[in-house]
Amino acid sequence: MSVLSSFALLTLAAALAPGVQVDAGPDAAGRATQGTRRWLTRGYGYLLEVDGDDLHVLQHSRHGDLPVASGTRLGPSSFEVLGTEVRIVEGASGPRVEWLLTSHGAPLEAYAESPRIVSAEQRGDALVNFDWFCAAFTEHYAFFDERGVDWAAATAALRPRITAEAQPEELFGAMAGLLPAFDDGHVSLSGAARFASGARPRADVSGGRRLGEFARLVEHEYLVGERLEGCGGALLSGRVLDEIGYLRLDAMESLADTAREGSILDVVLGDVEALELGLDAAFEGLDGVTGLVLDVRFNGGGFDRVGLALAARLAREPYLAVRKEVRADPADPSVLAPVGTFRVEPSTRPGFAGPVVLLVSRHTASAAEVFGMSLLARPTPARVVGERSAGAFSDIHEVRLPNGWSLGLSNEVYRMPDGRCFEAQGLPLDLELDVLHAAHLEQGIDPALEAAVELLLDD
Repeated sequence: MSVLSSFALLTLAAALAPGVQVDAGPDAAGRATQGTRRWLTRGYGYLLEVDGDDLHVLQHSRHGDLPVASGTRLGPSSFEVLGTEVRIVEGASGPRVEWLLTSHGAPLEAYAESPRIVSAEQRGDALVNFDWFCAAFTEHYAFFDERGVDWAAATAALRPRITAEAQPEELFGAMAGLLPAFDDGHVSLSGAARFASGARPRADVSGGRRLGEFARLVEHEYLVGERLEGCGGALLSGRVLDEIGYLRLDAMESLADTAREGSILDVVLGDVEALELGLDAAFEGLDGVTGLVLDVRFNGGGFDRVGLALAARLAREPYLAVRKEVRADPADPSVLAPVGTFRVEPSTRPGFAGPVVLLVSRHTASAAEVFGMSLLARPTPARVVGERSAGAFSDIHEVRLPNGWSLGLSNEVYRMPDGRCFEAQGLPLDLELDVLHAAHLEQGIDPALEAAVELLLDD
């Protein structure tokens, strides 16, 4: 998943995360001389309102409009919101918002109606909040068919049991009970001091053993010669054979040694630079290998930009890796709008452009899966070995309920350049094997790693 803010401003494509700048043209939101101007984002459900020197951002739904942030004018078309500069672009096809981290964006459509602000009484009404909860998925979730969820039927069956006076614990339990049907790790609900996930547990063959035990098996039983760690232990490299390298990355975030301070952009850039420094040492140590095993079996995701930095070390030439779309019609999940693309540009720093085998597991999710897509799009695609990955590629679109609770859902479609989407399926496997099995620890073996090495030796 990309960089998102839980405050619901996700750059108007998920939130105007602190530090993420929305670029702009000079005239789209100029000082108002004709009264208040309003725009709706196409997708994401945000209403922008410019009134003189003030910018108001509201979360828009069929049930009303919920203010989420306000800002003051900095210049002719720029405003400061939550410590970040926000601008509205006047593009060739009309106004749109764009955000700095990926240069992605969303078009804006003029909106003439006045906002229907949620009242204080409505905020405390359990039935109002249940309706907002239902509408958030109805209007934004992109994968009902892929996940096999009849949302309309499920919510219609439950609604008669919700009263306006329902207690928070009762309301939370009712909402949370609907989420496992999605089996989506990017679906969640937070509130009433509780958290509920939409991911159903997969069959666990680990026998309760910790992931660290499986990671240490590789280090102690398979790596030969010098091994290097970086990024606070999240990065490990070495050789399985003299000619076969091994590189493991356990996260796409929290890689920098320093605390996560500053804007979200500062955090992401800090993680990218920490990874770049770790990769410099790793690939210098792997100089001369003819094949590389890349292990993301323990990687639950983070920032797409981190994964793209690693993909750049594995590229010989520029290529298009991923196309990204957003659900754009509240009434029709099949209507999508382009958000942007991810391109891989070869790095000038040490790397490896030869054959790669990617190891994945049920724990491989989100930005780690997007990274896997970028390797499948290589001119010489990586081969994938292991078990089905999580199948959770979309950024998490966060929606605030009137009572202050927050829910997350998947509203974006990540596609390969040829149009394939792996949401709910996981990355396609060249060789499916049990991984992270308790019996493997007892026998001191890693069949997936051994199979990857065999594939590389056969090249």
